[in-house]
Amino acid sequence: MPQSMSRRHWMRLKSMRGGGYRGEPRGRGAFIGGPTFPVRPPPFDVHLANDVFVRINENNDTQLTQDVVARATALTPTDTERAAVAAMVAKVKAALDKVMSTPDCVPGVVVEAVAALGNKLAEELRAQKEVVSCVSRDYGCLLAAANVQVRILITTLPTNAPNLEPDLHLAERVMMINHHALRHVVWFEEATLQSPFKVLVRVLKDIRRRYVGLQPLSVWVIEYLAHFAVMNTANRQPLPLGPAFRRVFEALATGIFLPGSPALFDPTEPGMRIAYDLTYEDMDLVCSTAQTLLRVICNGGHAAVLGSDPSKIGIDLSKEVSVWNGVAVSPLEVAYVEDCMKPKFCEADEALEQDIKT
Repeated sequence: MPQSMSRRHWMRLKSMRGGGYRGEPRGRGAFIGGPTFPVRPPPFDVHLANDVFVRINENNDTQLTQDVVARATALTPTDTERAAVAAMVAKVKAALDKVMSTPDCVPGVVVEAVAALGNKLAEELRAQKEVVSCVSRDYGCLLAAANVQVRILITTLPTNAPNLEPDLHLAERVMMINHHALRHVVWFEEATLQSPFKVLVRVLKDIRRRYVGLQPLSVWVIEYLAHFAVMNTANRQPLPLGPAFRRVFEALATGIFLPGSPALFDPTEPGMRIAYDLTYEDMDLVCSTAQTLLRVICNGGHAAVLGSDPSKIGIDLSKEVSVWNGVAVSPLEVAYVEDCMKPKFCEADEALEQDIKT
């Protein structure tokens, strides 16, 4: 975000693709028209200008990288936990294949049918002496065992979207997100073969879980943003995990997902923006939270943000004043308010509009 422009003014700029913006109310399966505003220049990224801004001291980044790796290691499941998850997933897949192959099975996306499917899967697993419960969720259903949970995501083809009924079927938005998730999983598996960013994803997902202001970001957004931070460099060499960790918050803090900012596009679906489904409130919340946490990181509090500082466990640093090396970091106020995104007219335009009405 340009230094001369406040976040409140930045929120006034609304970017449209094809005459509409995916984050706001739209027609089913299409975009709605509206006023357009010029897209702002890309936010400044020091990692793309290393030839101009040469780093002098790399010691802090080395320590930051070590702390990020250590935190990721602490969050990594044990071999026993991995084996338990893999075994449960295999059993759920087998049960799902069995249920879907029965003659009386009628697949569908009706809420009652999805709940019935989840209960049937739970029955199949109980027959194998598994203690499993099924809970309906907006994305489908959740199968929960003693120490393992498996999500069943329900989706449909995009061409079926116009036929969905809000009070009868699962939400269209959720099912389309689930549909995109199929391609996201394939992309993620291929991308992690050549990049260490999977370690960063694990750390960021844990931070998202602990900070309410980052929870509007989907898992896919976190995965792609981590990949962007590690791999999108001027020399095409992966960025160390420490600077990449800080770069994620720099990107969010500069308003990379705010209206008018140049978009990151989904590599699995050309033309689709990353984080297209964020509301204006979500955009503002994510940006302000990242700005606060970035100030904490830059003033020596990265361990607290990572979750490895025992004295800060359970404290939301984005909502409370904290002091780091003599620098007080205060939470930011909300910039987005209702109607602030509507086009602003000059007094002459308002007078003309009033004359037309009268």
